[in-house]
Amino acid sequence: MLSAKGLPFYSKYQMLFRHMHTVRKHATPKRIANLITNEIEFRMKKTTLRSLPYAAKIEASAFCHLKCAWCSFGQGEGGTHTRDMVMPLDRFKRLIDSFSDSLMIVSLSRVGEALLHPDLTKMIAYCTEQNIGTEFPTTFSVKMDEGRIEEMVTGGLDHLIVSIDGTTQDVYETYRKGASLDRVLKNASMLVKAKERLGSKNPLLEFKFIIFEHNRHQLKDAEQLAGDMGFDKFSTVLDNSSEKTMEHMDNVRETHLSKKRACYWLWNTIVVAWDGTVYPCCNREVVMGNVFETDPRAIWNSEKFRKMRRFFKTHELDEDTRVCFTCMQF
Repeated sequence: MLSAKGLPFYSKYQMLFRHMHTVRKHATPKRIANLITNEIEFRMKKTTLRSLPYAAKIEASAFCHLKCAWCSFGQGEGGTHTRDMVMPLDRFKRLIDSFSDSLMIVSLSRVGEALLHPDLTKMIAYCTEQNIGTEFPTTFSVKMDEGRIEEMVTGGLDHLIVSIDGTTQDVYETYRKGASLDRVLKNASMLVKAKERLGSKNPLLEFKFIIFEHNRHQLKDAEQLAGDMGFDKFSTVLDNSSEKTMEHMDNVRETHLSKKRACYWLWNTIVVAWDGTVYPCCNREVVMGNVFETDPRAIWNSEKFRKMRRFFKTHELDEDTRVCFTCMQF
């Protein structure tokens, strides 16, 4: 994503810095050694890796109940998803076990709303048992009660990123179609109080504000609201569909291609959908395999993964690597 302060590309180092609160808590000598090896292999653009992913994006739920404007999911893709599209808890545990020696952080979201998974707090707790950090973004416009809020705290959730793009309902729902700002703020308030009651610093509670033309005038009010409510962090990103952002992304892409820079997704993060499908990154056009059918470690060094990593050396195009060539995010 892009910072509101200028327009730097979102590199793996920015990703690590953003999640340092979580990563540093769950670093072990073995995981640090894996991360160092991973960094060397990334810089050398190795195609077959000795290292394993130290980050994972595992989709708890593929369903989202909102219809956010300018979101491809909200504009149609979500219509093909249902509430029962959730990753079974037992399969989630087996997947975590496959990479437990290397993982330091797991994001429990991809395109859906993680809080719609009935066993989400059990997923969080299992990762905590394995000394793996957890985080996920949410609209928080989901019916919650104090019991479930407390389970998120006691289960060991490290970081919760709440997307709030307005300080009044009319501005907020311009983008967050179907969401209730009152419900979001009520849930956030319950979480802040639960942390105080339980004497916990976690989860780190982040107020994330996407800057659009329709809500720019509320930016300062949003930062004030975050402070008044007890959020630990306030962050902003620019709307990815804005002309300024698109122009910047295009420039970054051309620079990276010309200098043959690699994309960190293929080296340090494994992305798994609710049904076990593995993707190379946030792109959903190329399928790398399925962890419910094949050993996840074998997929990590499969021919498809090796081919897509090799692209950043050779720039050889085919139907799979074309998504890297046209990507404006790396």
